[in-house]
Amino acid sequence: METKTDLNYLLVQTVKLLILLVALTAMGFFMGLLPFAKSLPVLGSSIFVIDLWEALLSLTAIIIIINFAGESKPVIDRLICWIPQAGKLAGLIIYVFCVLFAYYAFQPVILPFIPEAEWIYQTIFLILTITLLVKAGLLVYRSSDEISRFLVSLLNPYKEKK
Repeated sequence: METKTDLNYLLVQTVKLLILLVALTAMGFFMGLLPFAKSLPVLGSSIFVIDLWEALLSLTAIIIIINFAGESKPVIDRLICWIPQAGKLAGLIIYVFCVLFAYYAFQPVILPFIPEAEWIYQTIFLILTITLLVKAGLLVYRSSDEISRFLVSLLNPYKEKK
């Protein structure tokens, strides 16, 4: 019964996340339709109101997604009990996607300030991505014994039926 409750909770949280992301996307789309938002410069002539608005919406989306990952960790741990710290692993995977999303989302706002040093921007995101991937890889490595036991138990034709 607890599994059904956990699945229901995770489903409700996922739908809530999707609704919020659709709302943010609609806000960005609406602002993109406004002719004065596309051509109104902010902070010089290289950044426009629409760029700043989309960066703000992207930051909001990233915060919402990270919050979702944090709230989902204990539920995922209970649902996928054969992978130790499955919630943490799922969170790390979500964080990698957030870093990749942020890389593209913030380019129009950040790169005009560092035109000669774009490599710094790229290096920061590369380091963040590698760090998260290494953490996820180490987590899988530490859990490989339990994962292997679970998979072998699924394939074992001689196990007792309960």
